Amino acid sequence: MNRIRITGLVACTQRYQRELSELATRSVAALGGNERAVLELSYRIRADADAIADLCQTEGVPLGSLPVRSRRAYQWLHFLGDPGNLAQHLRTLGYVYTQLTRRLAAAAQAPGAALGRWRGARTTAPTVSVDLGPASVLYQARAGDASLQFLVHEGFISAPTSVLDDVVQALLARPASSAQRRRLRAYSESPAFAAVMAVLESAAPAEPNRRDAQGRHHSLTAAFDRVNRDYFSGTLPCPGLTWRRMRATRKLGQYDALRDLITLNAALDAPSVPEYVIDYVLYHELLHKTLGTQRVNGRRRVHTPEFRKAERQFRHFKEARTFIAHMPLVP
Repeated sequence: MNRIRITGLVACTQRYQRELSELATRSVAALGGNERAVLELSYRIRADADAIADLCQTEGVPLGSLPVRSRRAYQWLHFLGDPGNLAQHLRTLGYVYTQLTRRLAAAAQAPGAALGRWRGARTTAPTVSVDLGPASVLYQARAGDASLQFLVHEGFISAPTSVLDDVVQALLARPASSAQRRRLRAYSESPAFAAVMAVLESAAPAEPNRRDAQGRHHSLTAAFDRVNRDYFSGTLPCPGLTWRRMRATRKLGQYDALRDLITLNAALDAPSVPEYVIDYVLYHELLHKTLGTQRVNGRRRVHTPEFRKAERQFRHFKEARTFIAHMPLVP
């Protein structure tokens, strides 16, 4: 498959992130209520996204085959090219920025304040910047000599203020409390977060990386094509697929929702492992992708009754389970 690298694409998104962050330092709330300003900015962002799409079309290269950082950059530009998405982005950015700066200002006036990461560290007020965007982490904080840089995943743009307050506290504290981590992880598995991820991904669904998906004896790309055709009517966009040796010897597969990545244990990539076993494990992980996670009484449930019922629809369910039960896995 043809591939292309677009010089300056990631830098373009970084410029927009700086511009949006600078807006937050002034009056992002006012901009969020100014429909004309939002429209003008969204049109400018969308024009850049369209130029990228036109270039890929001219070169005959699918957007989904762009390198991961470039593909995410395009998805983000395309997403913010919608005025409604941009307005929500600005509102969330403004709220997070305001809460962060207020907490930091209060801590500067009260050296004993419980802001573990930044407590009593600075004699002058640092420059604060906040970015919202697609990332492989939910939140991240970095400190320079005279700056504090905060990153929050775009999936939080429609989160309620209670969740955003947890994000702010997690950015400032070290470490975040276990309760906060549970709440933020629960939100990252919620339909609202998944909906944002789905819109982002739909702009440029990832093309399978055939190099990572091709094992010595089994192809995950071929397995996905079979499973998608037989159990999902060929409608699923292909997630990232890769083989990797897993430390947990009985763990056969894993789905990472943030990266939209399915990993299968390389111990399965053997000539003695039937094709239907590979398909079953991949089908299991695709169910995690499509059915998501439920929270029952505060506890995370992934193998719900609905999941188990769907899993048993696999044509060779019993044979695959029997083979796996007797299969020795090496560390």
